[in-house]
Amino acid sequence: MKKIISSLISIIIVAVFTVGSTIAFFSDTETSADNVFSAGSLDIKIDSQSHFRDLVCTDGYWIDPYAIVCEDTTIGKKDNEYGKSLQSFFVNTANAMVIDEKKNCEDYGFDYTIAKWEYKCGSYLPEGDPNGTSVSGNRKLASWTSEIEAAGIIRKAAWDYMLLSGGYMGYANWYCPMGENNYCHDISHIEICGNNEDTCGDCVLDNGEECDNSLNVAEGFYCTNDCKLKPLNPCTGTWEESDLLNGAHKFFEYARLVPGDYGEDTISFHVYDNDAWGRLVISKVKDDENYCMDGEYFDEPICSEDGFGELGEKIHFTAWLDDGDVPGFQNGGLSKDDEGYDAGEGDNIQQGGEIEIRARDVINAEGEIWDLIGVLTARNENECAEYSPDGQNNGGICHGLAEDGRLVGGTTYYIGLAWEFPAEQNNSTQSDTLVFDMGFEIEQWRNNNEPF
Repeated sequence: MKKIISSLISIIIVAVFTVGSTIAFFSDTETSADNVFSAGSLDIKIDSQSHFRDLVCTDGYWIDPYAIVCEDTTIGKKDNEYGKSLQSFFVNTANAMVIDEKKNCEDYGFDYTIAKWEYKCGSYLPEGDPNGTSVSGNRKLASWTSEIEAAGIIRKAAWDYMLLSGGYMGYANWYCPMGENNYCHDISHIEICGNNEDTCGDCVLDNGEECDNSLNVAEGFYCTNDCKLKPLNPCTGTWEESDLLNGAHKFFEYARLVPGDYGEDTISFHVYDNDAWGRLVISKVKDDENYCMDGEYFDEPICSEDGFGELGEKIHFTAWLDDGDVPGFQNGGLSKDDEGYDAGEGDNIQQGGEIEIRARDVINAEGEIWDLIGVLTARNENECAEYSPDGQNNGGICHGLAEDGRLVGGTTYYIGLAWEFPAEQNNSTQSDTLVFDMGFEIEQWRNNNEPF
């Protein structure tokens, strides 16, 4: 009987101990929820502003950046019967005609001079903006074209000023007062004249006006300070920050180049969102002959035989890191009136301390690679030894110039790229075309000690 009781007691004790243990111990739980590995991104965006001679490509047209911007106007018809009658006036170019002392388009009653060309050193060169015109040929016979319909052409040879019919193309001969085989004068100048059908404004300057206003002028035209309505010349090469779309974004697109032309492209690019290595690659270079003009054979007798163009051997390119007077790229998010703004940054002018990416030369027919790593490293070594080696300086001096030449993520970089078609040329480049691709390549910086 005692043994049975003892067993029962033991069972009861065990049960009580088990129940008591569920409320006697402290507990805690720590949870790390939704662990994520997310890949970063690396992207480059590019924008461009194109310059040709002293004009800037703005909203699809070449604009004088220093021209007065007008505000309002009305359009009226210009009474210019004398000028209109000259449009149908035809002069036989085989004969000479000396006309009083009229020497330019305005003297003959035309509204304005579209362009003026001079024959010099074996070719025709524009005096100022060619304005969509071209003139080629030799001292005896010149061929001209114009994107703007010409109301008339003035050919100058010695003391003779000959008025020729206009249109979109034509020819002009030299001056032979005693017949072609006796006594002739070379063509020295060709002036292409235009007429305005309309005038803008009332030619009265109201109080506060600097010129007759032009708000209501149709797209593609502008109003001059003397109430003349002139067409604008379309352009490419300027766009806002974007990915480069094939065929849609071209840094350079120039037709009818002539010796003496020059231009520049200010390119800015932005790497998102990580640091990166970068370079520019010139590829698919083509220098095409297209066809042979009469004048080409004077300087290129085998023009039609070799089929290779000469324009690529004549146009010189220069590129530089356009970071301005203050080393580094401080202007991201700043306006011109903000403290710390560097006016020389991205100004399409090579300042004294700015590093060359590429010295002045023609494009290599095999293509080229323009290294940004070495250029950024050199700029850092020259100017930024006392600043952060990783190029991060909160938009201050030397921002974006890392010790190892990386592109610092989120920084706006500027490159100036200038070109020049020197005036000292012969006729071998006529009708030739130079074409190439220009690409930006980036690779991640982190964990990548040997890029490209």
